[in-house]
Amino acid sequence: MAWPPTLPHYTDPLPQALVLTAIVIAFAMTAVSIVVAIRSRADNDSDHVDGSRAEREFKRNELRRHEDRRAREANAGDEGRGRHRGTRGVDGRGNGSSDGGQRGDGA
Repeated sequence: MAWPPTLPHYTDPLPQALVLTAIVIAFAMTAVSIVVAIRSRADNDSDHVDGSRAEREFKRNELRRHEDRRAREANAGDEGRGRHRGTRGVDGRGNGSSDGGQRGDGA
């Protein structure tokens, strides 16, 4: 004998939907946390999570990187000295001198 198809004989789908949603969200958050951990390991070459040590190492590496860049820029500037700098002179008006275009010989 079959049950009559009335409302009291149906199961409420809301609890099942909520449980399935919770499972999907938990799986997604686990996947995100694993990806973040893998990326952090790849970027830092370490899986150490001590904030103070990692912060000091980061600051030291950034300082070294900036000093290297400044040194490269200074070397590039030294290599460019003594070369022709364009059609305008030192004073920017094409005079070739920094005396404002006035020559000492009265000309």
